[in-house]
Amino acid sequence: MKTKLSFLIVAISVCMSALAVEVPAKLFVRGTALAESSVAMEMKRINEDFPKFYMGEGSISNTYELFTALKTGSYEFATSADGGALIQAATITVDGGESLVPYRIRVNFDEATPVVSVLKVDEVILWAPSKKYVITNLEYVGNSTFYNDYVEYIKADWGDERYRIRVYTEDGEYTTYGYKLRAVSAPDNDSNEDEKLPGYFDLYTTTNIEGWDETIDGEKFYGSEYKLSVKRRTANPLLPFSVKVIFSTSKNYTHELRDYDPTSIRENKMQNVNIYPTIIDNSTTVSVAEGAFSVEFVSITGVSVLKVNSSGNVLNLEGLDMASGMYLVKIVQDNNVLSVKRVIKL
Repeated sequence: MKTKLSFLIVAISVCMSALAVEVPAKLFVRGTALAESSVAMEMKRINEDFPKFYMGEGSISNTYELFTALKTGSYEFATSADGGALIQAATITVDGGESLVPYRIRVNFDEATPVVSVLKVDEVILWAPSKKYVITNLEYVGNSTFYNDYVEYIKADWGDERYRIRVYTEDGEYTTYGYKLRAVSAPDNDSNEDEKLPGYFDLYTTTNIEGWDETIDGEKFYGSEYKLSVKRRTANPLLPFSVKVIFSTSKNYTHELRDYDPTSIRENKMQNVNIYPTIIDNSTTVSVAEGAFSVEFVSITGVSVLKVNSSGNVLNLEGLDMASGMYLVKIVQDNNVLSVKRVIKL
């Protein structure tokens, strides 16, 4: 695991005269440091940490959180998208070149002075607790999502079919996720919509150590871990699959498993192919490692709305006036599709 000593913790005073701070109903972050949006982004008020919420005894915490990419610039927090700043602006320097650099942003309102934590996400992994084994790393693909399109279940490596999801931040700490207590285990399939598996794939903090249980204040708690579906662990032959972890601010954190499609384009495997921001207003930048390339924007209905050729390895697109919505951006070089990435046009 990567461990970094340098990290950014910012504690800033609230511009309020009250002795205590009321937790706002909503919280937004905005500013030039946002790499994926030119407008304010709403944060998520998260659950209390393990074991309270896991045991059904907890509630929503006083902490707001957001996973998003940042770039060098400034940011501030407000209770509405265009309202006055609740917490004054701070600046950050991000060394990421053309790549999306994911951060976990938190604002905690437990005390009279809110505490802001802005930490780079070093790794998001699938973790096999039986063997204390890193199954795979997930790449940040924008929109609070981490993804790997090709994962294999190898029992000798995993130990068994159980797994957890871990997020490592640059301060050397990590958060571990499993399912909520009393959820169904060992599903027959991987459908997030299966009525027999309500919320099974949603992410809840669980034991944050190497083993199965954790002692907190003298009491032992047993954590949870997901299990691969019957299909994923018993089929002959065993087939690879994709994993997507989604830290949405509008619904529960969750993850998805899908069949690997060998005929599809493997998303985001080309480390030197980048597009940012992926949530765009009227401009974005596309880059490849070297050489000329072309870009095509395709709507979700399959209609090509824009084709542009670049004579160099960086293409700055300005004045994008297509309709709002989601698009697939196909990046082609020497008649080969290097990557297909998703963007959202505001």
